[in-house]
Amino acid sequence: MLDKKRGYFFILKDLNSPYAGIGGQLWSEGLITDSENTLLQQIGEFYKTNKLGVAEKFIQNVSQGAVPEQFEYEVWIDNVVLYPRISSPEHIKSKDKTDLLLTSKKLTFGIINRTTTEIWGPYKAEVFVWQR
Repeated sequence: MLDKKRGYFFILKDLNSPYAGIGGQLWSEGLITDSENTLLQQIGEFYKTNKLGVAEKFIQNVSQGAVPEQFEYEVWIDNVVLYPRISSPEHIKSKDKTDLLLTSKKLTFGIINRTTTEIWGPYKAEVFVWQR
């Protein structure tokens, strides 16, 4: 699904996905407009514009096949869980009982409107990964 990356951050123009890649569903609906956004920036933009359901589906789509099935994960922006927005009891139980919880924290920010140079963020982005 991902072909190239900029440092540690994959950029949208290199995403091969009928849902989120250039020309895909989110582009056709006008929900993604900047091909130079990183995946994390796009998630932050969805958060800023209160498109939390779109953010959740985006995260699920772009992470498909990237996280082995024996692992669970969560994505948070600004202390708000975006994926999964509603955790199953099994998900919560597995996180509470895991012996190893990995976290990654980054700051993310971006430009919401290039004409007016309106910016959003910075937001603290966190990803939690653990084995079931």
